[in-house]
Amino acid sequence: MREAVVTATVSILYTYRKMCASSTAAGQLILPESLKLLPLYALSLTKHALLRAGTDVRADERSALIAMACRMPVTSSVAFVYPRLFALTTLEDDVGGADASGAPTLPQTLPLSLEKLESDGAFLLDDAVSLYLWLGRGLTQEWLDAVLQVRSMEGVDCSRLRLYPVDNPLSSRVNRLVNAVRSQRPHLLQSVRVLVAKDPLEARFLSMLTDDRAQASMSYVEFLCHIHRQIQSKFN
Repeated sequence: MREAVVTATVSILYTYRKMCASSTAAGQLILPESLKLLPLYALSLTKHALLRAGTDVRADERSALIAMACRMPVTSSVAFVYPRLFALTTLEDDVGGADASGAPTLPQTLPLSLEKLESDGAFLLDDAVSLYLWLGRGLTQEWLDAVLQVRSMEGVDCSRLRLYPVDNPLSSRVNRLVNAVRSQRPHLLQSVRVLVAKDPLEARFLSMLTDDRAQASMSYVEFLCHIHRQIQSKFN
């Protein structure tokens, strides 16, 4: 199935290149506006717990994810394939409010790469099923106290931490963001799982950073080069 996803991606972009963009230089990888995210989503799908190689995903969990994916609406499946990553230490005051269309105001998402996880930052990852709150080891005591009501993560069991609203601006912004994300998934309750470096859940969290290279799988840049070579070979 992983190979089928890559083959379909190559076929789609080859057909576009041949039929719609034949006047461009032969050595270019042409991605039309409507398909510019296709390689990114294809790579992320092959790295998803649905399809990725290895034994870290149990058979019953994989089966449940497949069943979930088959009935998931498009509005959820985009984040399911390519999760949204938000930085929490730079949230604006209007986060979680409604824009002119009534949609919640959300901060800009970050690329799914380990280099974006600053050691003194806090980040929320939304995969349309759960919410992961990743805390850097250098996160300030003030932030921890304001949002999680703990003064340090040393010796704290992250599985017992819960994100409750506290009467201060930091907590209000974080909780408004969480509630805004949840409002886009009214069919389920997304629990917030708090984790730090070396936490048992961190491996699952890091596996969703699909822009990076992981074990036998390619990084996003490597995948683009691979797709380009496959398209070129079809012309040759």
